[in-house]
Amino acid sequence: MRARDKNLTVLSETEWLALYGLPDFDDFQRAEYFALTDAELALVHRRQSLPEQVLCLLQTGYFKAKQAFFSFTLAEVPQEDIDFLVQRYFPDREFLPRPVRKAEYYL
Repeated sequence: MRARDKNLTVLSETEWLALYGLPDFDDFQRAEYFALTDAELALVHRRQSLPEQVLCLLQTGYFKAKQAFFSFTLAEVPQEDIDFLVQRYFPDREFLPRPVRKAEYYL
């Protein structure tokens, strides 16, 4: 343990990321955690824009992996996750990253 700014540090940065950071998927894990049920797909398709749909897919897969919701922007997500989702669920659409409405994060 080491002190930082007079606070006790119990977890290393690596340990903290393992517990609280976004999942770091390999190809097999992407296929497993981003496989959706019909009900989950219906939820995704209720979102208005492709970036909102991708955000919903990401939150669903990340929740399955860590049983937690995360606060992130699409720019903070590994590009491999976004590419996988667009190719799997929206192969005929071009993904152009743009900001997602704040309200969408809470939905």
